[in-house]
Amino acid sequence: MSVPYRIVTCTDCNVQEDSLILNGYFVWRDNQNREASLDRELGICRDCCTVTPIERLPDRDEFDEAEEAFLAGFWRKRSLRRKIYRSFWRPSLTQKALDPASGFEVLRQVMALHRAPVCLACGSPDVSTMPIPYGHDTASEEPVPTGTIHPGCGGELLVRGSGGERVAVMIYKNVYDIHGQFVERTRE
Repeated sequence: MSVPYRIVTCTDCNVQEDSLILNGYFVWRDNQNREASLDRELGICRDCCTVTPIERLPDRDEFDEAEEAFLAGFWRKRSLRRKIYRSFWRPSLTQKALDPASGFEVLRQVMALHRAPVCLACGSPDVSTMPIPYGHDTASEEPVPTGTIHPGCGGELLVRGSGGERVAVMIYKNVYDIHGQFVERTRE
């Protein structure tokens, strides 16, 4: 499978990172070896001083709704199931809560920690999301300012597309504990 990608550069230094760092499977694993898929996004880590993948935790309202569905009885789940299967492309958190194989119990453990998202490279909580300008196309090779300052050098981060170029990626499974600390990486 080939994918397009984005390239992030800095106006003041030679940092260059691409969005391919988000490819692969990212999962949390609890002490009982149960796993849940982990959403991630491009972010800035002030400890790494670079663009890196960071966790994307669900917002509290979305999680509370999904947890209510998870804790509901069988008949309640059955009626909820009819209402929530609206999303064709990506299942909602509530859909995942109703599927026993989804690992929602692991997500509940993560949310119970009441922690902020962490850098998936070093585990630091000193992170922020890096916004990609609305409508930015991966086919465009024109650098676009993100409005994000590169920590460590003070330059502005720019994003550009791969110009229509696509690359084949090897798929890895990246496993993290419920605290967001790296455990292992295996080739899928």
